[in-house]
Amino acid sequence: MRDPEVIMRPERLAVLQPSRLSASRALMNMLVGSNWSISRVTWDIDERGRGEALYRVDAGRYTFDLVALSFEPRIEGRTARIIGRHWDMMGALLEGPVTPAALEQTRSELPKLYEGRAPEGTLAWARSNRSLRAFDHVVDSLAAGRQPDLDRLAEAGYILRNTGLDGNGTFGTRSFLGYEENHPLRVPYFAQMLAAYLMREFGFDLAESLARSRGPGAVPLDPRLKTYLGLGNGSGLGLILWVHNHPRVVSRWIQLRERAIAHACALSAEQIGDGFELLESLLVKAARHRREDRTRYESFDASELIARDLDRVLEVARGIAGETRAGTGAAPAAPLSELRRRVAPLVSPTAAETLDSLLIELVPEYADALLRELTVSEILVRSPQSTIGELKALIDRQYGWALDLALAGVPDDPRVLYKSRNAEEPRRGPRSEAGEAIDLALHLPTLLAGLRGELDDHPDELSVARFLVAHPRRRQLVERVQALADDPYHTPLMELLGDTVNPAHIIALVNIAFYGLDRTKDHLRRTLRGLLFHGAPTWSDLRERGSAHWFWPAEPRMGVTS
Repeated sequence: MRDPEVIMRPERLAVLQPSRLSASRALMNMLVGSNWSISRVTWDIDERGRGEALYRVDAGRYTFDLVALSFEPRIEGRTARIIGRHWDMMGALLEGPVTPAALEQTRSELPKLYEGRAPEGTLAWARSNRSLRAFDHVVDSLAAGRQPDLDRLAEAGYILRNTGLDGNGTFGTRSFLGYEENHPLRVPYFAQMLAAYLMREFGFDLAESLARSRGPGAVPLDPRLKTYLGLGNGSGLGLILWVHNHPRVVSRWIQLRERAIAHACALSAEQIGDGFELLESLLVKAARHRREDRTRYESFDASELIARDLDRVLEVARGIAGETRAGTGAAPAAPLSELRRRVAPLVSPTAAETLDSLLIELVPEYADALLRELTVSEILVRSPQSTIGELKALIDRQYGWALDLALAGVPDDPRVLYKSRNAEEPRRGPRSEAGEAIDLALHLPTLLAGLRGELDDHPDELSVARFLVAHPRRRQLVERVQALADDPYHTPLMELLGDTVNPAHIIALVNIAFYGLDRTKDHLRRTLRGLLFHGAPTWSDLRERGSAHWFWPAEPRMGVTS
């Protein structure tokens, strides 16, 4: 497992790639490997897109229902921001079968959103808008009896875009810790991702329904296009606050990823077996996906460069596989560890992290078992009985990076993260422009430098409790330092006061590594847009066409019969 000083730097966190441990991929793998069935129970939506639908997930001992409320699009109040008051679709995922009372309460409360209250048994609330670029084109094409233009769809990547997934206690939904031990959605963000997956299905069904309403000549959307399209997603600066407010989840997620990679790298040649062939096929797939990627990135490496790097990784992998099969004295004892070592100086960090994600695919049972460890208590408890000397040693040992950053001092016009009065969402800018706005960011280097100086004014044998009586404003900081002492990956190594940190790097960590988005592009270093379930089989194809390696789909060849 890598040292936090290496992996927790923002520029490295930004290139951690989707893996088997990412929420959307992990959920999809569970759906593909299970005997779950998904059906559309009711569909009562008119030719203008107004109405209601109900989707049901039969998970054996559990049943989950998605109530989808559909609305006619309108410009007024339609925005991806949290101040929005109108969406094209709103959904609620409930433990089902949904009762008439819960259904009626959902119909009443869900449209209120921030003023609403979910009925008992609700796992997630969701909302989405149609793509302005692609949705109408799909409907028009299907209504005319033809398939939509692949180039237009490939550019957007989706026809429905998620604008909010709320769970874990929000609006009265169930918290992760409230799920039973054997609950299939107990892994954090599984409920939200199931709602997102069903929203993607709703988008396809809605487009086909609207096309049929225009006449008998309409055709359904080609299954290959459905599989290729994802669910759009956008995220902003609020995820920086999420990272600071959920240090235990951040640390556990990265730690599990590191453990899975380390487990794969420890495999002997005999234990790897046919894994060499699988790894080579996945590297070929990853390189092809990058070559077909039409996204133009601002803060991240161009896909054509990553594709060339992945070709280099493939070449080295084939060489090590050949050495291993030959069984000579030069064959490495741990081939995958040797592969990582050899490619590290040859390729970009993005390509290296892509390899790491693919190594996890070689230990699927081990990785999937790790997911249950992702559910953690986030209550931080201080240790008042500790001494000042012990606290100083802890800070010096784990936060040397922060004390070093603090030496640079506070900029003349520091950046602050504040809540916009107009948009009610996080903004980042110079203090001179933000006025008296409250800074929401956690500036650990500055805070720890101040704390460390105050500790030096007290004898080492003094208890932390007595120190905090004299310095009550330090309680939360001391609590964080002490409670996270055994969580190695809890905090990005950065200071947000200056302008050297790219906020998009931290947003990318959550979107790409944790949630599993593909084709994630940043805009103005503060907003990221990408795709969930890009390449995932539709619910009707889970068993027929589902594969454990469904991700990174090839562009469909529409002129060729499937």
